[in-house]
Amino acid sequence: MERTERISVSWTWGIRCNSPRGWRQQAGQALLRLVGWIDGRWLLAVDISAKPALPNREISQCLRAGLEHANRLVGDSARNACFEEALRQARPDLYEQDTP
Repeated sequence: MERTERISVSWTWGIRCNSPRGWRQQAGQALLRLVGWIDGRWLLAVDISAKPALPNREISQCLRAGLEHANRLVGDSARNACFEEALRQARPDLYEQDTP
């Protein structure tokens, strides 16, 4: 009769972006909002937790890949908005709504 062993593995992970928990994080978030309002840029604070712990290099690679994907999505949206604007100028009749 063979002996069977059971192997159990588990992992957890979480990413929080701009979600302050303590008073220091809330104060920092308020300052980030103020700076964003002043210069018109988006600022992102990322808190990553994983068990088992991941090396910083791997986390950096994941974040870089995610930001590259976000960059592609924003580029696609900008290109689509440009095409729509060109179509609105070339064929405004397609966008006129009939009023009853």
